[in-house]
Amino acid sequence: MPTLGNLGEKQNNLFNMEGLYILVDKVPVQVTKMEDWIENFKSNEKRIVKQDSIGDVFVSTIFLAIDHSFSRGEGPPILFETMIFRGIHDQYQERYSTWEEAEEGHERAIKLVNDTNNGESNNEGEYNQASDREGTGDSE
Repeated sequence: MPTLGNLGEKQNNLFNMEGLYILVDKVPVQVTKMEDWIENFKSNEKRIVKQDSIGDVFVSTIFLAIDHSFSRGEGPPILFETMIFRGIHDQYQERYSTWEEAEEGHERAIKLVNDTNNGESNNEGEYNQASDREGTGDSE
């Protein structure tokens, strides 16, 4: 069983507060107090960038709150993720560093699902917004 001493330096950084972030006005900010991170992480709503349903397919883009790059400062932190659930693209995933990149990636995922649905004879290809934080609905 792994212990803190043998997890490796990259994983240990998580326990030393490196790699934990909160959002302040859609901008990731690294935290120095675990209590701040825990309090902020409690609210799922704060972490949702966008979520949409297209027929029975669900597209979700969220703020992860933990740097998934594990690069130790050798690149930007990876803090946002888009996933598609159900349908032909089930488990599709993209990750990003900024809120803006996450919004763009979410729209790409929506387009991917809609393009696939339009290529098939599927009447469930309608775009139904479950949540749109910005209210723009713009796509690339």
